Formats: sequence, structure tokens, C-alpha cells
Amino acid sequence: MEASLRQPDALELAEKSAAETIVLLKNEPALLPLQAEGKTIALIGPMAEERKSLLGCWFFNGRPEDNETLHEALERNLPSSAKLIVEPGCSINGKETDFSAAVNAAQQADIVLFVVGEEDGMSGEAHSRAHLGLPGSQQALVDAVLTTGKPAIAAIFAGRPLAVPSLVKHVPSILMAWHGGNRTAQAFCNVLFGKVNPSAKLTATWPRTEGQIPTYYAHKRTGRPVDTVGTIQFNVAHKAIYLDEESTPLFPFGFGLSYTTFNYSDLKVLTPSINKTQSLKVAATITNTGSVAGTEIVQLYVRDLVGAVTRPVKELKDFKRICLNAGESCIVEFDLPATKLTFLDYDLQPILEPGEFYVWIAPNSVNGLQGSFELVECKSQL
Repeated sequence: MEASLRQPDALELAEKSAAETIVLLKNEPALLPLQAEGKTIALIGPMAEERKSLLGCWFFNGRPEDNETLHEALERNLPSSAKLIVEPGCSINGKETDFSAAVNAAQQADIVLFVVGEEDGMSGEAHSRAHLGLPGSQQALVDAVLTTGKPAIAAIFAGRPLAVPSLVKHVPSILMAWHGGNRTAQAFCNVLFGKVNPSAKLTATWPRTEGQIPTYYAHKRTGRPVDTVGTIQFNVAHKAIYLDEESTPLFPFGFGLSYTTFNYSDLKVLTPSINKTQSLKVAATITNTGSVAGTEIVQLYVRDLVGAVTRPVKELKDFKRICLNAGESCIVEFDLPATKLTFLDYDLQPILEPGEFYVWIAPNSVNGLQGSFELVECKSQL
């Protein structure tokens, strides 16, 4: 088993797969990719020396001892001119209150790298959590270290979306690295130092707080939307909002940044009217407006304006992965058969109804270029 599972090509694939799942959530100002030459880096957080948790849940007979820790991988990947100070600061789910060692480490460093998150047993089947912030004392650790004023990067290692609005507000650059398997540590270094430009997108909506759950992009339309016209009382009373929190998610479905930037322009609905035997054809121009090559996952969303049963505000219907050099543009075209607009009626039977639709070509489920098209009945042959 050992001989067949840990061959170089298998480990290379595991590393590539783990790197391609890492999501860049924030990079303002752009501390990533990390330029480590000549710098002292403080590695702070309970994931620094973890092996088992990087495998995630359901690894069963996986061997944690075969895993590199983040500490070990960073030591191996840092340039010789860089120095690494390591201070976990707290345990994953502990109640520590003394963070003086971590604060001292940060004071000696040019930049802080937080490595925080969940242990493997905190996610997966039958491992629910009522509170989805960073477990234990981790947020308090982050808050204490941030008082030093040192530039900070955070990497989250977890098996689910977390409600971490304070982390997002106060840490300039954030990566979501998940529990990526036995090559997590090296895959993380590849992204951290820019060997791999992150391109992953979130496959679930991230809530700001547990009170927003369930939160998902394909929700049904509310009969009481917030209106910007009228009195405060009119707009607050009986409306689909929270009194004590924003109604938007922390991060939407499909979201993910890159070390470069992409511009979406020139949407063309090539088939503004289709029948049930035809396809929607829609295209847009995507341009790499940054200074490095990058990969973008271009997403196609559709909204059925009126249906026999209530339809979601948006549905992801397709996506395409494109690679562009700096300054390069390409036209991305989608060809969506009308049958993909089928849904289930009240009797749970598939139905394809004529009507009006919105369509988006977008970088995520919130932003993007919007157009419209119509699905019509087939003309009878006389």
C-alpha cells in the first residue's frame, strides 16, 4: 500500500490539487505573494506544528507522521536571507489568555503570518459546531498580536466556511487553505510565495455570523425586499433584513481573488430569443489587467423571472477556466442548451416553461455583467 500510494507522481498530484483549492479571500494592501528576502517572519498560531489536522476528517488510515508541518515546510521554502520565528501562541481549542510570547515574537518580526483554524475532528459528519468563529482563544490571540501594528497575513485551515468578520476586517491578506491532505504544507508555501497564483473559488457562501445561516446564493426571492425609498420606519419594519447585522454574506458563493486582476466587459447575448430545442449563446471579454499571468474561473448564472414554482434569484449553470498572461484578453462564450433551464414543478415533474430570463457572466455570484433573453414556445409546422 505504501509503495502504491506515496509515489512521486501521486504526491505531485496531491500537492497540485491542494494548491488549486486554496482561495485568496483578501489582499488589501497586497502583502501576497510574500516577498520574504531579508525579512523576519513570525509564524503565529496553533496550526504551525499540526500534522494530523492538515489531513482533515475522514482520513482514517492516513499517517500524520508522513505530513510536513507548516513550520517545517516554511523553513525549507524560505530564502536563506529570511528568518523564521515560531510561536503557536495557543492551542486549537484551548482557553489561553496569556499571549505575551506571541506578541514578543511579532515585535521582533517584519511581518506576521497567522496560521489558524480547526482541527480535523471539528468538521465532517456528526461534527457540528454551534459557534463558527475561530475555535478557542485563537481570535483573542490574533487581536493581541495585531496591537503590535505589524503587517499581517492570515491562513485559515478548516473544513468548512467560518464566521470570522473580525479577522477579515483587521488582517490585510487572508488565504483559505482548508484541510488539503498530505501535501497541504508545501501547497500552502507554493501559493504563499507566488509559485502558484491562486485561482480557486468558494463553493459555499460564508456567513458573517451564525444567525445568517442558512445562507446560500440560490435563495428564493423575498416578498419584502429592502427599499431605498421612503422613511426609515418603512424600510426597517417587516423587511428582509437583520437589525444588528448586514444582510450580505461575508464572502459570496463563487468568490476568489488572484495575484492579478481581471476585467469583464462587452457582454453579448448572441441568442436573445430561443425555443426549447435551441441553446443560449452568450459571450464576454475577459482581460488580465494585472502584471502577472493568472487563471480565472468565469461563471454563468441564470435567473428565471417567473415560474410555476418560485425560482432562485440566481443559478450557476456553467463555468470555464481560462489562463491569461498579463495584458491578454480573450472572449469567453457559453453555449447553454435550453433543457438546462428545466426545473421541478409542484408534482416534482420536470418542466421547461417559456418566459423571460436574466443571464450573467461573472467572477462570482454577486458581481458580473447582466443581460437578458427569452425562452419561447416552438413554432408549429403548418
